[in-house]
Amino acid sequence: MASLSVFPAPPSMGEVTLCEMNARLIAEDYSTAKLSKYVPATQGIKYPSIDVNKESAKTGNNLSSSIDPDWGSLVKKEKSIYNKLLKVWHSKGISEMLQEVKKSRDEVPSWFWHISNGTDTVVRWFLSLYGYIFPHLKLSREEMIDAFSCVSSWKNSHIRAFAWHPHVAKFVVAWQDDSVRVYTLSSDLVPILEHKQQKAVSCLAWRPLSGSVLVVGCDCGLFVWTVNPSSPILRLGGSSVRHLSYPGHSPVTTVSWSPSGQLLVSGSPADSNLMVWDVALETATPLYRAGGGVTLTSWSPDERNVLSATPSSLFRVWETQTWTCEKWSNLAGACQAACWSPDGKILVFAVADEPALYSLQFQNVDEGRRNATVAKGARLAVRCADLMPHTWEDTDGSVTLGGCVRSMAWDPFGERLAVIFKDEKKHAQELVAVFKTRLKPSFEIMPCGFVRGPPETVPQIVTFQQDFKKGALLTVCWSDGSVSFIPLLFSPSSSVGSFQNGALKSQ
Repeated sequence: MASLSVFPAPPSMGEVTLCEMNARLIAEDYSTAKLSKYVPATQGIKYPSIDVNKESAKTGNNLSSSIDPDWGSLVKKEKSIYNKLLKVWHSKGISEMLQEVKKSRDEVPSWFWHISNGTDTVVRWFLSLYGYIFPHLKLSREEMIDAFSCVSSWKNSHIRAFAWHPHVAKFVVAWQDDSVRVYTLSSDLVPILEHKQQKAVSCLAWRPLSGSVLVVGCDCGLFVWTVNPSSPILRLGGSSVRHLSYPGHSPVTTVSWSPSGQLLVSGSPADSNLMVWDVALETATPLYRAGGGVTLTSWSPDERNVLSATPSSLFRVWETQTWTCEKWSNLAGACQAACWSPDGKILVFAVADEPALYSLQFQNVDEGRRNATVAKGARLAVRCADLMPHTWEDTDGSVTLGGCVRSMAWDPFGERLAVIFKDEKKHAQELVAVFKTRLKPSFEIMPCGFVRGPPETVPQIVTFQQDFKKGALLTVCWSDGSVSFIPLLFSPSSSVGSFQNGALKSQ
């Protein structure tokens, strides 16, 4: 079992990690560090320099002050108060609609106002009772997003979401001012996606097998953008976007596409429904199970399973042929982070209150029907990494790393796993731990090293480029608004590579 105690010493203060070569992470003094000294050309592509000061991204307002008090149509103000109330109910639920009625006393009949006021009293009593069971429901919408976003400190972070395209060399960044910017490695054009109701952005996902469709999860549901890569228009508006919402399903803090791009799942901590969207038809199918909300979703690469985590100490894995689920409960805490292996057979996860990584093995089982097989998981999760904190001594003092996981990411070849830890105050620790992983003949996690960023920064997001061919390209968004692209150079396993190629060809 992997342990932090056998990791190499982390980079010293003032150093920055540049790359991995010969199975070793290389760090140099920040003031003189140059990646080109070790990696002259990373796949022949120059990666952009992303920094909040260069992007002119404004500091975001809090959610309550940024929402239009006359919330109504996405494009124009509704002439009818009833149309306005209908839209509020559809996007934010009955509780927000009743609050809107209270504010519109002069615009609605007296009897309607009194009935709504009484209904609001009953709804608030019910929600307060429900809140004793699930305390997170007492949080404000902004506090709820901050608590369940994959970003280490969403409320204060300059970068609030980041996503690589699965097949194209481009990525998207959501900034604190709710602007969403698309960066293509082969172009200097940076389209900006903005909408007046696209507030409190917390998650992003590109549609697989499509070069232009992007979904944005935010306070009032989903925005589906079509970003034409050949268009010279830099600031896209209402003509390029569709708004998808479902009553009570907001704020949306997690989204995941099926690998074929046909379906999308989304989750909200305030809604116990896992929502399955057919984006082309703009229809949603809610899958209800108890648990107090959905905080994390992840579609397996083989398209057979969908992970659905809750704020409580249980998570589910849905089988996508029959849409039935298996449940794992009585964990040490809520499922904090999870990743699928490239073949969809292994799920690695961490819970909120335990310094460890666990794995679940899935296998295909014949259901007895013609050509019908489903993936079933092992009943017991296996502890595969001990993350108890460990202290290293240095000339500058000592550094202690490890503990509970805040977020993590697994590279597309299944050979590097990056982990952000959180301290006792639930703030991100200053370094990212990188593990080596091996899928065959048996699953194994091994130490690799630590990644340090610019001075006085902590990691906010970790992810990997999806089509990097010379190993893995670790991408880290830091608390100062900068983004690091760190090539981890190794020869990927041929078995994993052949699986990925076959999966792409079969879709």
